[in-house]
Amino acid sequence: MDLEAPNFALEAPRQRFNDALNTVATAARGALATNEFYDLVAIRLSEAVQAVAVAIWSVNASGEITLARGFQLDKVGLLDDPSGQAEHQLLLQRVVDGGPAQVVEPHFKEHGEGAGNPTPLTLLLGPLMIDQKVDAVLEVFQRPDVPGSTQALQLRFLLQICGLASDYLRTAELRQLAARQSLGEHVESYVQEVHRNLDTRPTCYAIANEGRRLIECDRLSVAIKQGRRFVVEAVSGQDTFNARASEIVALNRLATAVGRAGDEIWYAGDAADLPPQIEEV
Repeated sequence: MDLEAPNFALEAPRQRFNDALNTVATAARGALATNEFYDLVAIRLSEAVQAVAVAIWSVNASGEITLARGFQLDKVGLLDDPSGQAEHQLLLQRVVDGGPAQVVEPHFKEHGEGAGNPTPLTLLLGPLMIDQKVDAVLEVFQRPDVPGSTQALQLRFLLQICGLASDYLRTAELRQLAARQSLGEHVESYVQEVHRNLDTRPTCYAIANEGRRLIECDRLSVAIKQGRRFVVEAVSGQDTFNARASEIVALNRLATAVGRAGDEIWYAGDAADLPPQIEEV
């Protein structure tokens, strides 16, 4: 039996599609941050379909559409065209409102609604869904000379990528819910420990030790007011400490200065915005 000769013109892009799908599927099962995952999707999608640019548009709880991630968008010119952005925003809104994945021809403009494609490129649009709701829109900016049959193939591939990205978003949402539940449990445990004893010193140590675990810092110290001064009463991870140690004496001075200022102080290495009396101590 004669075998049909392989179509090498299709085999090459299909191999790119399969490679990209495998990479995105693996990443979707991992724990990448959303921006990192979006970057990977945009780059691999662009490489697979040899696109001019790729954009991922996020939809917040109030329905506002904003650019979450873009790859080579400077080649499109859309971000420098306010009127074009308005048309394009309405085009994205159609997908967010439940419109299907679609191919939009260059310079297309819908009569009446004002939605359109202000670019000379073909657009491929697909939704990222969580629980029947559009959470983001994946957009490919493609050359206008790509044949219709290839566009159809690329749109099917885009929908596969959208499905994998939707799986990632659902998993990420579950992780966030689990993290919030875990945080709630930590807060409840912290409150119980802090209120377990009425004496000052055990309470300060409970705040220091349980508080350090709660906010995940390296060291947490608690200073209490004694007359006009603030004095360190507890240091996390230490049952006792030398009250005359230079670090403790310096911390007492700092706590006293901050207490007198009456406002919280955040210091991350740059003292330029600190009041002089705080900067000195």
